[in-house]
Amino acid sequence: MAGTVRDALVRALDDLSGSSFKRFRNKLMDWDIKEGFNTIPKSKLEKADTDDVVELIVSFYKDCYGPELTVDVLNAINEKQVASDLKKALDNVRGLSYPEKPKEEPQPTSEASPPSAPEPAEEPFQHEPPRDSSFCVVCGRMARSVRDALLRALDELGEKSFKRFRSELMNWEIKKGFNKIPKSKLEKAETDDAVDVIVSYYMEPYGAELTVDVLEAIDEKKVASNLKKNLENVRGFSWKKKNEEEPQSTSKASSSSAPKSRVGHFVDRHRNKLIARCVLVDPILDDLVSEGLLSDEGYDAIRAEKTSQKQMRKLFTFTRNWSASDKNTLYESLKEHDPHLIKDLEKF
Repeated sequence: MAGTVRDALVRALDDLSGSSFKRFRNKLMDWDIKEGFNTIPKSKLEKADTDDVVELIVSFYKDCYGPELTVDVLNAINEKQVASDLKKALDNVRGLSYPEKPKEEPQPTSEASPPSAPEPAEEPFQHEPPRDSSFCVVCGRMARSVRDALLRALDELGEKSFKRFRSELMNWEIKKGFNKIPKSKLEKAETDDAVDVIVSYYMEPYGAELTVDVLEAIDEKKVASNLKKNLENVRGFSWKKKNEEEPQSTSKASSSSAPKSRVGHFVDRHRNKLIARCVLVDPILDDLVSEGLLSDEGYDAIRAEKTSQKQMRKLFTFTRNWSASDKNTLYESLKEHDPHLIKDLEKF
């Protein structure tokens, strides 16, 4: 019998395999936390072991919310047996009371009322999700990032379907400008590992587009459809139309566009110089987010780089499959925030 909430949580997380525990941490980092509580910083969770994770959960969420959250996250990563065992263990923790349902009828004081008093809920942590398409079909929580949406989609697949997904992805004809993921990185990858390499190699939105295409190719059309719905509700994410390369007109509207060249778009031709010399990266990223060209996840990934050169190099990994008009938006932002640099580069 678990003596305390902490004991029950530690035993539950100790039941997880190494890969499942890693998924638990990743899911906890992306979880939509209940109002009134703060999200645990990713820096504290990324390399935490089971004891450290439990200490953080208890410290940040106390006994009133920590157990509920842990059960919800376990269910979301499909560790339902561990979640069930944890709930049973928590039932035996002395002094622990589960959060009550929002609506509780006042109890009359008459002698006849006790028999109708509600019994404790058998599954107190099972909350009915709001009926909204922005909530994940797997766990009822809103996907907060592209990575989160992809992970939830792959978690929907059975073991055989996920194996087929990996095999199909290894043999997929990748869009020009991107490199194939080495088979050694995919052959034995868990769902979270597969998502990490997809995001790392293909960024957004191509990684999401590729995942949907592969899911449809292995006849997991329902999972693909759910993924598309969840992605549409990720803040800052937008689908790119296939073959979206827009010709530049000679109208006044295009007169402020980046200069045309025999070699390609201005930002592609001067990639190396822009990486080396562009210093004011933050306002450019702000513009790209407001125009829907970068998601919050992409914004954070670029800003996590230590120098402006590394930030610009990271930004260019996102522009690989941008249309001409998307690159014009980047050009206009560069021109606004670093006019002297752009004027100098236009001489070449």
